[in-house]
This record gives sequence, structure tokens and C-alpha cells, in this order.
Amino acid sequence: MKTVAKRLLGRSPWSARRAGSWWPRLREAADLEPPLARAERLGRVAAERGFDWPDAVGPRQKIEEELRELDQAIARGDRDAIAHELGDVLFSVVNLGRHLPAGDVATCMDRANDRFAQRFSYVEEQLLDHGGHADLAQLERWWNEAKEAER
Repeated sequence: MKTVAKRLLGRSPWSARRAGSWWPRLREAADLEPPLARAERLGRVAAERGFDWPDAVGPRQKIEEELRELDQAIARGDRDAIAHELGDVLFSVVNLGRHLPAGDVATCMDRANDRFAQRFSYVEEQLLDHGGHADLAQLERWWNEAKEAER
């Protein structure tokens, strides 16, 4: 998305004048800021100009479309296409977040990171208590125990 914003910003002054009042906001969004916050801001700017879905159904369908495209890139083994499509998936998930009553996506991500760290810490403790070896099925059971303990 940074590349797209930079390309848009690199266009002629005529393009900037034609773009009107949202142009400075797009420029602001292209500055260096955390990627999730930037994606959220770009989505809000686009939404203010009418380029948005009316509800969460559209972004959810877009995620499915982007996942299919990612699967195709993976099947081809095309590293550049994989990176491109993975970025599109992540951007689409941020757009879905704007349509849900979940708060800002960066906070959602921070909380998910915290949950993962807490659960994985439990898995590591169990692993140490059981001699340092376990198969994936056992690791999954411990993961689910940690997850269940949160409820």
C-alpha cells in the first residue's frame, strides 16, 4: 500500500488539485507510521470519499477473494506474488476491522499478541515439566488448556 500511496503522491500537481481536500490526508497516511494504523487511516480516507462497503459483508468477502489469490501465488511458488497477496489479505482484514465494533485494529492486534504470548508461555512450562519433548498433538492439547483457562 505504501508503494501505491507513493505512486499516487508522485503524480502531477494537476492530479493533486483534482483530488481535492483528501489529497493532504492521503499524503499524511503515506508518512511513516505503524502499518496497521496506516492501513486503518487509508481505509478511513477512502471511506470518506465514498470508496467503502456499507457493512462488514463486503470486507469479509474481499478477505476470501484475497485468500484465494494468496493460495494461487503459493501454489505457483512465486515469492513476490506471495508477499503482494499476503499484504492484500492483511489490508483487507484491517478494512474488516473498521466495520466491526471491536475498536482500533492495533489494539486488537496487541491483545492477540498478549494472548499468544501467555498461551505459549504455558505450553513452554508444560514442555519443561515433561522433559522438553512432545509431539505436535500434545503441544496443541496444552495450547487448548491454556486457551480454556482464559475463559
